[in-house]
Amino acid sequence: LNVKIPAGVADGERIRLKGQGAPGVGGGANGDLYLTIRFAPHPKFDVEDENLIITLPLAPWELALGTEVAVPTLT
Repeated sequence: LNVKIPAGVADGERIRLKGQGAPGVGGGANGDLYLTIRFAPHPKFDVEDENLIITLPLAPWELALGTEVAVPTLT
């Protein structure tokens, strides 16, 4: 099956594929197929609600005095 995952889908959310399930009893129409979305863990990024989170280690003096930090992105 080719499935298009909509933007903004959340971990644990279900997607319904109408008529893509098993055939019905006695030659009935195919049922619906439900997919449950599960996010695979990523070594650098976490997801909270609709936010992508990354934790960066900073030294106390960098916080107090300010600094520039290179932040990795998905691209």
